[in-house]
Amino acid sequence: MFQLTYGPYTHQPGECKIDITRSAGVSSQGTIATVLHTWNIAGRLQGDSVAAVNQLVAELQRGYATHGLDVALVGTNLGIKSADTLGGIRVVTPPYFPDGGNAEGSTFRSYQIVLEAEIPTGDPATEVLEWQQSITFTGGGPRFVFLPNLNGLPTKQMVQQATTFRASQIGSAKGLSGYPVPPPPIWVYALHQDTCPVTVGAPTLYGTGSGRQLKDFVITWDYEYEDSAPLIGGLPTSRPAV
Repeated sequence: MFQLTYGPYTHQPGECKIDITRSAGVSSQGTIATVLHTWNIAGRLQGDSVAAVNQLVAELQRGYATHGLDVALVGTNLGIKSADTLGGIRVVTPPYFPDGGNAEGSTFRSYQIVLEAEIPTGDPATEVLEWQQSITFTGGGPRFVFLPNLNGLPTKQMVQQATTFRASQIGSAKGLSGYPVPPPPIWVYALHQDTCPVTVGAPTLYGTGSGRQLKDFVITWDYEYEDSAPLIGGLPTSRPAV
């Protein structure tokens, strides 16, 4: 006979039925960084009077008014510590009472509750949630301008037979619990080191309770290159392998 606890709140033995489901959280990279645990709880409070049942309902609502507490089935290995989750255990559906008939509220009251928790897999290969990079090539050909005329159409004039070859290596990445390492510049000899920003964004403070933590560490890079000869051999790099 199961007995459920949520933080300091303890249900009576055999009071409720618990259905536990798990689903993978798939990142844009096709990796599984977290697993979503969902606890669907359905039970019945029982008392010897209407006042006693109302008191039990109030205690149940207070017991689930706080997010981020631990949940467990006493005497089993089924349970989740909020500190082991990403953002804490969430009471996504507080106690509600779906049945208003069949003498509900007299000496018993049926209720339902839903809890959710994201638990990281802990696999380093899933740490990078997003990764994108592109390379843009410009320059190398002639440059011309259009001279305005007092009458008639503007005059096209070539002012430079050849221009420098330029490229931009731009990308961004998001890490689950820390900043990914940006890729190195492809053409170091042609890099404009005075204008090649790497921007580090502030992570998100996520969740509540003991599981509250920082997530979504975003970093971006923008390398600018220029040379008199073509910039050859550059290909965008994919998410780094672990």
